[in-house]
Amino acid sequence: MNSLASVELLDNLIINQRTSDMPLYAQVRLALSNLIDEYFDDGEQFWTEAVLTERLGVSKITIRRAMQELSREGVLVRRVSKGTVVRKSDENKTTDYRVGIIAVCLGSEASINDLIQECQNRGRRADVFYVTETDTPSSIFAKVEHSPRQIRFILLANPTDITRDLQRTFSQWRYHTVNIDTLIAGYPGAFVGVDDAAGIRLGVDHLIALGHRRITLLVNEPMSHGTIVTRVNTFDDYTRENQILEARVVHCSTSSWKDSFQAAYDNMPAVMGQRITPTAIFTVSDAGAFGVLKWCAENGVRVPQEVSVLGFDNISTGKFTQPALSTIAQPHAEIVQKALDLLHDASDEPTHVLLPPTLLIRESTASVNS
Repeated sequence: MNSLASVELLDNLIINQRTSDMPLYAQVRLALSNLIDEYFDDGEQFWTEAVLTERLGVSKITIRRAMQELSREGVLVRRVSKGTVVRKSDENKTTDYRVGIIAVCLGSEASINDLIQECQNRGRRADVFYVTETDTPSSIFAKVEHSPRQIRFILLANPTDITRDLQRTFSQWRYHTVNIDTLIAGYPGAFVGVDDAAGIRLGVDHLIALGHRRITLLVNEPMSHGTIVTRVNTFDDYTRENQILEARVVHCSTSSWKDSFQAAYDNMPAVMGQRITPTAIFTVSDAGAFGVLKWCAENGVRVPQEVSVLGFDNISTGKFTQPALSTIAQPHAEIVQKALDLLHDASDEPTHVLLPPTLLIRESTASVNS
């Protein structure tokens, strides 16, 4: 294909001068980089600055800055006699990319550390991009300073709407991403996480084996998170299948960015004030279980003698609580390894991987007659 004869390709580029938080030269650089990947051969002559300025409707300074960035990446080579040509030799197709980790500021520290450590084990640099309540996909994307050749992204436990929009935005600009922990129905990208339904069944089976029937599921995390929806729906279905007629679900109505520990703590009077007082409380996350343990300690409710407490996730802090927290453990190391494997494969297929959880029995659950 003669790319110089196809300048109409430039008319389809997404260059948003007003609404994007990304600098204009960076948008141009990414757009041109993607065209080079798809339409140009090694050694082929590239468009001139004059052509790009005219077709894209941006300043010559913007075009020059974008082309300088592509030259620094080794994608374009400027030659006095031939002008600017594309460089796509095998040695230039490097796999020496860095990993960008996009994660919420609160509650992701352990997973971030695991990812950074595994990246180091694989000889890769990891950059962390923290997401705050005021961030938008556009403002997050504007922080990216590297091309799709230089960086690939892990989307770690972000709110559902942020994850969906980030995947769409990054895919549009041809960045490879893998989503960890935020399961979304019909998600079009790569996903790795724990089998939440299997985890809930493990927890309910454990409590039933201990003789519990008055089991309350405390929903201290946002129901806008697909993972939490799966956990709640599975609890409803599985307790019904097992004819646990006294099972209950208590919603804390937690919204994204709110403290799920505090939500569980604040809702404990409602949990213990039910007409049928539970003998076991199963929380949808360990943070909720920590709130339950704190409330019980302050109100003279003995755990596990009067009420068993079971968490979900296996946050490392759980082994230091009093009593030590029984929990459904996510296979964190395996999730991290599989996610980085998928990121390296850089497949466009929407691969979804669910890994099995395990039951970790400590001191906070016991027989109903204990």
